[in-house]
Amino acid sequence: MQNLINWNDFQYKNSGKETIAFEKMTYFLFCNELKIKIGIFRNKNQKGIETDPVKKNEKYYGFQSKYYTNSIKENKNDIIDSIKIAKQRNANLNIMYIYINLEFSESSKVGKKIQNIKMRLN
Repeated sequence: MQNLINWNDFQYKNSGKETIAFEKMTYFLFCNELKIKIGIFRNKNQKGIETDPVKKNEKYYGFQSKYYTNSIKENKNDIIDSIKIAKQRNANLNIMYIYINLEFSESSKVGKKIQNIKMRLN
């Protein structure tokens, strides 16, 4: 699979404002995924999810952007806390997209492989 985003170029082009640029990019990805053309209401520094939940096909969707300069493993608790906060503040949330600028890697333990990562919000 070809990487379409070169993260070194992204850092260079958005030097000092990588997180904001990543949040904007993931906002557009989320809108595109749900075919939203008019935008989504949001508050500055909204907790849990980046915008208000979006209702589509009787389900509520939200997303979180996570731009990290270190490993996913080092940020595991931050990701889990974000999911918990999202559910606490948005009880009707059914599906949450988490956009991360890093790729998941295979476990170093023999026989363990990440195949599918899901966390139920119920």
